[in-house]
Amino acid sequence: MDNKVGEAGQALIATYASFEKELQLDSPFLYNGNKGGSNFAHNDDDYDAYWYHSDHLGSSNFITNIVGEISQHMEYTAFGEMFVEEHKNSNNSSYKFNAKELDEETGNYYYGARYYDPKWSVWLSVDPMAEKYPGWSPYNYTLNNPVRYTDPTGMVVEEGSKEEWNKQKNAIIERRDKLQTRIDDLTAKAERKGWSDEKLQKKIGNKGIRAHLLNSSINTLGNLEDSDQVYSLSVVSGEAGETTLKDGVINFQFDGTTSNFIHETTHGGQFESGDYMFSVDGGMGVFADVYDEMNAYINQYAYDPNSLGGRNLSGITPSWIKTIKDNNNKLLYGDNVSNFPLNTNSTTRQLQQAYPNHKELQSIPKSELNLKLKQYMNVYNK
Repeated sequence: MDNKVGEAGQALIATYASFEKELQLDSPFLYNGNKGGSNFAHNDDDYDAYWYHSDHLGSSNFITNIVGEISQHMEYTAFGEMFVEEHKNSNNSSYKFNAKELDEETGNYYYGARYYDPKWSVWLSVDPMAEKYPGWSPYNYTLNNPVRYTDPTGMVVEEGSKEEWNKQKNAIIERRDKLQTRIDDLTAKAERKGWSDEKLQKKIGNKGIRAHLLNSSINTLGNLEDSDQVYSLSVVSGEAGETTLKDGVINFQFDGTTSNFIHETTHGGQFESGDYMFSVDGGMGVFADVYDEMNAYINQYAYDPNSLGGRNLSGITPSWIKTIKDNNNKLLYGDNVSNFPLNTNSTTRQLQQAYPNHKELQSIPKSELNLKLKQYMNVYNK
C-alpha cells in the first residue's frame, strides 16, 4: 500500500511537469511508514461506526453507535417535516426522511431528480414524469398519500408505507382465520361425539366473539383504504399510541404491535362514521367519550387478550376506562372523556350534559344550545 501511495504521488508530479508546472506534495501518511519522523497509528475513535434504524417509510428514526447506544432520535410528520430531533453528541446524520439527504441551509431534501420541501409538502420543480399523472399537479408529493406511497427518485411514486399497513392487516386476517378454524374443528367434534350445545359453547368460549370482532376490524381497514381522507402510520416503540391530525392527514401512532394498531385504527373508523373529531388548532381528538375508547379496547382484546394485562372482555367497562394510567402513573383519560356519547351531530346542550363541571362549556348562551358540534366548534370531522 505504501508503494502505491508513493507511485500515485510521482504520477501526479509527472503529469504537472508535462504542462511545465511544478507540484509540491506534502509527505503522505503511510500505513507502515513515517511522516516527519513520527509513527502513524490508526485511531479507532476517528472512525466510529453508526447504524441507521428506519421506519416503514425508510426514514431514519434512531441512529446508534458501535456499542448500541442511541446517538440520534428523529420523528417526522406524515409529509416529512421534522417533529422531534434529539442528539446525544455532535454527530448529526444528514440522511433523514425517506433516508434522503437534507440540505441544512434550505431545509429541503434531495431525491436525485429534484428537491422536496417537507414544510409545504411539495416538490420545488416539475415532475420529469408528469405525463404519467395527467390529473395531478406536477408538484404534489406521492399523490398526497404518504401512507401508501414513497417517491424514491422524485420521479415516480411507489408503494411504501402501505407495506406496514398490509403486514398488520394480514396479521389480523390470520388471527381471525385461526380462531374460525378452531371453532369449526370443535363444532365438527361436537357432532361426532354428541356434545350438548352447552358443552360446545363452553369449549368455544370467547373465540366466536373474538373472530366476529376481528372481522369487523378488517372491514374498518377496508373502509379506511377506500376513503378520500389521507391516513398515515407512525411506529414508535415504547410509547402510548395516539391518533392525531396534522395538515389534513390523520396519523395513527402505535407501538408496533398489532393489538395497538387495531386500537388506533378503530378511532379512524369512528372518524369515518362521525363519532370521532379532531381539534383543528391542536390536532388532538376532542369530545371523545368512554364508549369510543371501550370499542377500541374491545377490538384490541379480540386480537390479543393478554394486551390488557389479563382483563377479560366483560371487564372492559366505562368505569375501568376512567382508571387507566399511562407510563408516568397518570390517568390516561380521566375527565377528558365523557360518560355521555357524543358525535358530530350532538348538540351543544348535550355537550354541556357530557361535561357538567366544565365552566366554559356551561356558559354557552341559551341561543346556541341547539347548535351541532360541527357547526359550533372549530373541529375537523367527516
